Amino acid sequence: MNKNNEPLISVIVPVYNGADRLSVCLKSISRQTYKNFEMIIIDDGSTDDTLAICKCWASLDKRLHVYHQKNMGPSAARNFGIAESQGEYIYFVDSDDWLNPNLLQEMIKCSLDTDSQIVFTRYNLISANTGEEISNKRKIPYPYEDVTSNVEALKLIIPDRLPSFTWSFLSRKSLFFIPERINFPDYKIMEDQAILYQLVSRASRVGFIHKKLYNYVVREDSLVGSLLESFEMFRSCVSIADERQKYMDCHHPELHDLTVNANIAFYVIAYKLLIKKTFSFADSEKWKKIIKKKLKYYKKELGFSGFSKKNQIDYLIIMCNLTPALIEIAKFIHRKKKIVR
Repeated sequence: MNKNNEPLISVIVPVYNGADRLSVCLKSISRQTYKNFEMIIIDDGSTDDTLAICKCWASLDKRLHVYHQKNMGPSAARNFGIAESQGEYIYFVDSDDWLNPNLLQEMIKCSLDTDSQIVFTRYNLISANTGEEISNKRKIPYPYEDVTSNVEALKLIIPDRLPSFTWSFLSRKSLFFIPERINFPDYKIMEDQAILYQLVSRASRVGFIHKKLYNYVVREDSLVGSLLESFEMFRSCVSIADERQKYMDCHHPELHDLTVNANIAFYVIAYKLLIKKTFSFADSEKWKKIIKKKLKYYKKELGFSGFSKKNQIDYLIIMCNLTPALIEIAKFIHRKKKIVR
């Protein structure tokens, strides 16, 4: 804490080849109304002018600390940033994006006022091409109250009703270390979903800010967009589903059925990726059988009525081997729409 008893926030910014947009991000952090923070910038092996830009900003603001590592991906960069952090709180920022000036102020105030160990904020979608706000078609059921229990928050996070973006929350650093260290896994996509439920589980109270304070820049050439139909997406889906079920059954058995339904959705995504054959995978047929076996096990455990309506439909489609035909129909409709435009 500083002389005003304000907690230190460690703002962690991984960046790779972000020279064209980094300064906007760093400027928005440097100009926060809440002053007691450190910024840890990890250059993840960039080949453009990213490192030089980082060093320039660090020379202007002593709160900025710049590190350089060989290219290891955003998860490794975030894990490094956590290890180097000195703050009581951790907050992550993507180098494409920018913050409203009062984001840190509002989030730390919510944490202190509600005694919450983790706090969520809302966000704007911003077009990278125009810089204008995009309408968010996703309807997110944020709680009306300012604070809730970890279990109530998990009921939103596990089924992905509440966004799990790394930048959507501020957390006490202790959540990453007690009782043991939580690391971002070596995934290229969905690494946020792999850890957030664990952090929320460790918190006793979860706070919510009902303002849009983060600006998420949507780029057509983003890493996430290019990975949606990749092996990395398949790997993340099956890994998270397996690990999350074990964790939740151990720590929150009362949410077993909810977790099963959320994980079925992940297995369905993985199965569809195997059918689409958008990547080469020697064990494709083996994994199709594994996923079908898991779905049959869950049907026997919960009963068909225990599945969500969407999972019931997906289960029948997979078990009746209709997935390939439906994928071709979807492709045909997509092509027709493009012709009409």
